[in-house]
Amino acid sequence: MPREVLVIRGRLDRAGRFIPGRSRSTPNVREWPVVRESDIIIFVELLDEADRVLHRELTQVRPDIGCQPGDPQSFRVLGYIQLRDDAAAVRLMQGDLELWREKIPKAPTLAVSVSAVRATRERPLTLKLRYSPPGAGAHVTVVYKWGERRFRPVYIGPPKPEININLRELPGGEKCLLAVSYSNGLRSAQAATGPFRVAKLGPTVSVIRPDARTPVVAGRP
Repeated sequence: MPREVLVIRGRLDRAGRFIPGRSRSTPNVREWPVVRESDIIIFVELLDEADRVLHRELTQVRPDIGCQPGDPQSFRVLGYIQLRDDAAAVRLMQGDLELWREKIPKAPTLAVSVSAVRATRERPLTLKLRYSPPGAGAHVTVVYKWGERRFRPVYIGPPKPEININLRELPGGEKCLLAVSYSNGLRSAQAATGPFRVAKLGPTVSVIRPDARTPVVAGRP
């Protein structure tokens, strides 16, 4: 069976409230989070229909350092756990305290296409998306790829039926495409457009100094 790993992230405040971030799932984990000794120990757990614990993993808890003096006001929480077919819910536990719980939804679906056969720099390229119903925290990531190991995120935000991608200052190539990842709030689906051609970007020049707000007077270098 293909592997699916849930990635749970968010913030924990000093009152013990967990504020979920952009959670997702992935079949590939480049590096599992490094868990070091901490005064705050939080587990991510999978539960079955009868609320029995199927599996648990330690999460990474790091202080979210701000500009205020004294102790950090919140902590960043990051947990990875491999999903099981018999799992019905996922939760975060700090000792006997349940910080957060979410029912595991069905695997999402995603289909994408572009509106134009030929991509140009003169007008934005419209990316069309069809996806299964989103839940709380649903988000979309769009990555523009113009070659082998050449890519750049161009949109991260809430899911939309259409997203306009401005190609004006993006690199060009013969086989460009848009790779999309859609999270319904907990689980993810991926899709990509077919390849399209974008004219290569010519040389550009920018004035770095003086900037637009610098007063320039006579006799000054």
